[in-house]
Amino acid sequence: MSLGARQAGFEVVAGLDTDPIAIQTYQRNFGAERGRLADLASLEPRAFARSVGLRRGELDLLIGGPPCQGFSKNVPRAQRTHEDPRNLLVQRFLAFVEFLRPRAIIMENVAEMKNGFGGAFSSEIAERLGAAGYAVEARVLRASEHGVPQQRRRAFFIGRRDSTRPFPALPAQMPVTVRDAIGDLPPLAHGEGLGRD
Repeated sequence: MSLGARQAGFEVVAGLDTDPIAIQTYQRNFGAERGRLADLASLEPRAFARSVGLRRGELDLLIGGPPCQGFSKNVPRAQRTHEDPRNLLVQRFLAFVEFLRPRAIIMENVAEMKNGFGGAFSSEIAERLGAAGYAVEARVLRASEHGVPQQRRRAFFIGRRDSTRPFPALPAQMPVTVRDAIGDLPPLAHGEGLGRD
């Protein structure tokens, strides 16, 4: 998500995660000062803003992707609960939005999040962001219809303070297949391309 934001012209301020390996990768791509090992469950929005030198309302875009395991259909239904601590990070993200007051937000997760648990999380996102002055829209998008050769479906929540129509117009595009993406590459012989001299 940060790479996409940078490619769209945004300056990346920081990326947060609890996984040290993910943060090492983030730091290699965006700089050591931008990748931060932190737990949103305990990090206060005010402390974060102070640590990166942000004032309320100054941020253009806040992007979040809370853990998906509590929503994913790949996890047995009996192991998915509304109160899963990972699911509650959705509420922490909303607390950051309410404090930082970015111009726009994007939250992304598995498609099941949109309607999971009777739509409870979708309703809370819409209610809290609406109360904070955001127009909010949620959609499930299929990656193959947006240039990525995967059948992955993801829920996107977009909120904007300056618009009643938060979701951008998306151009119609034929689904991209793996053949479309890499079909023009020459075939490899068995064992070729493994970095051997």
